[in-house]
Amino acid sequence: MSTLTVELPDGIAARLAAESEQRHVPPAQFVREALEKTLSELEAKRRFAQMAAEAEVDRLAGKHDPARVQAATREHRARQPYR
Repeated sequence: MSTLTVELPDGIAARLAAESEQRHVPPAQFVREALEKTLSELEAKRRFAQMAAEAEVDRLAGKHDPARVQAATREHRARQPYR
């Protein structure tokens, strides 16, 4: 495991200490979990943007099949309905 030293403004350090205490976890664990969550979200957004860009290229190239898009949308909504 690597070690990273980070200087935090006093306000953030106080918030981190309070949140860590509330959750009953060490500050280092809280920071690791927060970083993992944030990095995963950023990576997912980047992948989604790349997929959207590739889909737009295909659409502009005439490779867009509206019937397949509608079918895929219906399948997605059946698996994960909007609430």
